[in-house]
Amino acid sequence: MNKKIYYIAHCRFPSERAHAIQVAKMIEAMSLNGFEVELIVPDRENAISQSPKNFYGLQTDILVKYLKICDLYRFGKLGYRLSGLSFILAYRRFIKERQKAGEKFLLYTIDMDQFSLIGVSFLHTPFVVEVHDAKKYSWIFNRMFKRATAILTINNLIKNEIVKTFSLSSEKVLVQPNGIDLQMFSKPADKAAWRGKWSILLNRPFVLYVGKCYDWKGLEIFDQALKALPEINFGFVGCSKGEVEKMTGQKYDLPNVLFFSQRPYTEMVDWMRSADILLVIGTKKNEYSYYHTSPMKLFEYLATGVPILVADTPAIKDMVSEKEVFFYQADNSESFVSSIRKIISDQKTAGLRSAEALNLAGKLSWSSRVLLVLNFVKNKL
Repeated sequence: MNKKIYYIAHCRFPSERAHAIQVAKMIEAMSLNGFEVELIVPDRENAISQSPKNFYGLQTDILVKYLKICDLYRFGKLGYRLSGLSFILAYRRFIKERQKAGEKFLLYTIDMDQFSLIGVSFLHTPFVVEVHDAKKYSWIFNRMFKRATAILTINNLIKNEIVKTFSLSSEKVLVQPNGIDLQMFSKPADKAAWRGKWSILLNRPFVLYVGKCYDWKGLEIFDQALKALPEINFGFVGCSKGEVEKMTGQKYDLPNVLFFSQRPYTEMVDWMRSADILLVIGTKKNEYSYYHTSPMKLFEYLATGVPILVADTPAIKDMVSEKEVFFYQADNSESFVSSIRKIISDQKTAGLRSAEALNLAGKLSWSSRVLLVLNFVKNKL
């Protein structure tokens, strides 16, 4: 298998968004395993100037090719689509130049949106496509999946759906959840120092939500919980007070609710380890949330040693069990509140599940993921 890989991703890079972090971690792991990887992304007007290595705290830097495009992202959905089309034309031109120069390589792409990856199937080069949700049938996706060397999904539900929808051989599709940067969690934790830095009381339980405020996540679950548990401090990292209030339609002027907005990715381990309970929420009201998403932070949580409370969505239950985490019934505030109380009151069970979570985390490194994926691809070439 050729060691040269061009990774095509329609995203702002680097950025604080989870999908960009996932791309960075995958490329870092590829590079550390001896592959020569170049990331191909659009040259965005609002791109962050900091190097990926410093921004994400990587062991190695990432070679990034920023392609000039018509940057129309600020003009809403139509602007986004036109910018995506411009990116397709730009990376097609770039790859064709590399082919004419006699280069041999593998293409790797990921579904950052529902259309910008489709150009890869017209480049007459072996390619891998990573899929994070099921796709409705269309001729262009049918073409892409049929021509792909291999397809990677993050859970079995997505695999089963695309195999059925596009009449694919199940042997062409590999399931691999997101990975964990185990080195990030190798340094000793100092919960007291971190809480002191942010004025978070040590003598009160601290329940933490890490993530963005998207309407498909089911943030409404907090409405009753924050009032029902005044003896517990709730923290939000990645969401501002205004964002949460806008998303839920509720005001949160409560002394036990703390908002820390967006924080650098390099701080995330300290934030996670400062908590007594870490949260992953989900909702039945959104198909993507319920059946498809397996958040990257869930896997990072496994490596913290902190008890984890997650929504009992099929997507999440495909990845973890009650051996490692606690489940609450999605969209059920009473279940959410009682589960938090159970974890706090039953420290023995919480400790046992956290230990099992650590064991599982040890098997889910980004390096292991990359090797499994690329060995799978090698056998398909």
